[in-house]
Amino acid sequence: MPLLVTRSDSENKVAELDWIRAIWQEPVQRLFWLYNVPDTAVRGGHHHETCRMILQCVAGSVEVYIQTPKEDHHFTLNAKNQYLFLDPEDWRVMHQLVPMPFWSSLRINPTRQPLT
Repeated sequence: MPLLVTRSDSENKVAELDWIRAIWQEPVQRLFWLYNVPDTAVRGGHHHETCRMILQCVAGSVEVYIQTPKEDHHFTLNAKNQYLFLDPEDWRVMHQLVPMPFWSSLRINPTRQPLT
């Protein structure tokens, strides 16, 4: 099930990767950025078998549609202090990228249970 977390200014003093490790208690195995994506592009359209992910829109905004086995969710990521945590079964589609979004994605292969 997706979980949207918005960090406060006081929390931003903690290093980003340390904060993420404190929540998931797993090492980050991969970090990648998407940038200069056209506003008409659609990204994602899949889920992962074992990989958990965190989406963060560093600049611009992006609409994220998530489909879980039980329900659908819609999120707007438009601030760099927003983090969308995704479990492996969360099917995701990113669209309506405005303007020239720049977002990062962290991948973590978990050994523990999905978020609740």
